[in-house]
Parts: sequence; structure tokens; C-alpha cells
Amino acid sequence: MDPQSKEVTARPLKRGAQQMDVDLTETTAEASPVMDVMKPLPDFKPISEDKLQTNSNEFRKIAVPSHRYTPLKENWM
Repeated sequence: MDPQSKEVTARPLKRGAQQMDVDLTETTAEASPVMDVMKPLPDFKPISEDKLQTNSNEFRKIAVPSHRYTPLKENWM
């Protein structure tokens, strides 16, 4: 082995000591002219009168445990 041809071996970093590339340049409002623009809202078509006037039953039966009914019954009125 030549003293000039030494190969440097790097030890692996520990899990918490990962090297991070960070850009430390400061940015100002004048330097970045990017504006926050909201996305356009979706264009929904109006609902027809037929669909508005349907007498469909929109109630659903949901299973409720009995221990939830008791406080409701006691404090109903």
C-alpha cells in the first residue's frame, strides 16, 4: 500500500444522523413573484325541478345501542 493511495472509507451514519441538503438562502417577497392562486370552483349544473320535488323517503334506519337510548329517553322533554 502506497501512503499516497490511501482510500478513505466513510462509516455509515446512524439512523438519526442522516445528512440533509438544506438551502440557506433567504427569500423575500420581491425575490419570489409566485402568487397563491385558488383553484377554480367546479361548475355544477342546476338540479331539475323533477328531482327537487320527488317525495322519496330520505330517512335511514341506523342501529343504536340500548345504552345510548336511555339518556335520550330520560332527557327528551
